[in-house]
Amino acid sequence: MARKNLTKPQAAAMLQIAGIPRKSFSIPEFCARHGIGLTLYRTLRKEGKGPKEKHVGDRVIITQEAETEWERLDVVETETT
Repeated sequence: MARKNLTKPQAAAMLQIAGIPRKSFSIPEFCARHGIGLTLYRTLRKEGKGPKEKHVGDRVIITQEAETEWERLDVVETETT
């Protein structure tokens, strides 16, 4: 039996149903998770305040570890100001 090619959203949904957590996110997904827009994300990146990005082929992803580190640094910066 031939396996059907899945779209990215379909594959992500199947992983979620199976209880397999995501390990990385696209920039739009990261922005949605944090309630920020792409313009603010790009501003933060330009100022050196964005999360670490990983380039995979022609894609840019943000790993779960980079997201956690960014959140931790954001909290530290917020508390010190």
